[in-house]
Amino acid sequence: MEQIKYKKLWLVIIILLILIIIGFSFSYFQFRKTTESIKKFNTDCFDIKYQDKTKGINLEKAYPISDEDGLKTVPYKFSVTNICPYDMDLNIKLNMIRNTTLDSKYVKVALGNDVKLKPTKLSDCKEVDYDNSKYIDSKILSSISLKQYQTIEVDFRMWVDQEAKDNEGSNAYMSSKIEVEGFNK
Repeated sequence: MEQIKYKKLWLVIIILLILIIIGFSFSYFQFRKTTESIKKFNTDCFDIKYQDKTKGINLEKAYPISDEDGLKTVPYKFSVTNICPYDMDLNIKLNMIRNTTLDSKYVKVALGNDVKLKPTKLSDCKEVDYDNSKYIDSKILSSISLKQYQTIEVDFRMWVDQEAKDNEGSNAYMSSKIEVEGFNK
């Protein structure tokens, strides 16, 4: 009986040794192929120039107003220039910063000058991916194309929609940031 135990033990040891040798030889004799020289990839130009023309919009102590009055408010003005020798697509986005408490359904936005967006509820704009550590929401206000070396001027207006009830918008706060995202066609 003891002899059978020794035979089983030797059999297990031999099987383990065979598996170790096979595993070692497989990893030892594995082939790898890599490039012999460094391949360089260079983008000649992929950039835009963003320039503030005025200070941001302050809705402190704002109250609900009509679209007609909202379009008369002082806009936040900025320009975007495609500084590259080829056409580029842009998304003009509005990111709501984490401390925002005002619901986007009570905010209206409009774009004017070279980019047009008629008065629209912010909640009706297309939502896009955003950095959760900085923002609570992000909306695309407009998607446009810029020709090579083209500059556009944009007037951005934002106001509290007249449909907002006093109890829903009072003591609420909205902090946001315009972002222009450029990408190749």
